[in-house]
Amino acid sequence: MYGQFNQYTEERISGAFRIIGVYLYPTALKALFGIDANEFANQNIPLEELVHQPILEKVVNARTVREKIVIISQFLVQQLQNQKGNADKANYVSNLLQYGKSLKQVQQEMNISERTLERLVKQYVGMSPKVYSRIIRFQANLNLLRESSFKSLTELTYESGYFDQSHYIREFKTFTGSTPKQYLLDTQEQLLNFPEFKK
Repeated sequence: MYGQFNQYTEERISGAFRIIGVYLYPTALKALFGIDANEFANQNIPLEELVHQPILEKVVNARTVREKIVIISQFLVQQLQNQKGNADKANYVSNLLQYGKSLKQVQQEMNISERTLERLVKQYVGMSPKVYSRIIRFQANLNLLRESSFKSLTELTYESGYFDQSHYIREFKTFTGSTPKQYLLDTQEQLLNFPEFKK
């Protein structure tokens, strides 16, 4: 189980492998496991440490991808039913930030203090609202970069809401480990947000 990361991480795999995974909403960890998301921040935790069901064994022993998906789906639904937490506020805040609202605008719309917003986002997303906003802005920028419809890096910088190109490149390196140019030239994204770097 991977928590929210606030900088890039690198996973190395050698030899043949298969991967199956689930993308979750930013607020899902708290809703699924009843544990504050900031306890998952910047780390991955074996699923066996969180649940006492043989979910991984069932997935490995399933014969088809469809069976694996059913097993994982049933597990997630059961986890949701077992938790009594209410993530409505956190989901709403997350959506507001994803739609480009500033932290001040979110506070005003929700009628909450800066401290309450901070606590809510850390509890359900696993990081501060400011860092989460940076990641959302970067993700939007990465989608623009994938489209390759920009004329220059400067144009992309300003279109993404960064003050200058050096700030944009620094932020890009924080979240990908490479510059935008290197990223375009040296990566293949067979799975969204999991680029494979060419050798």
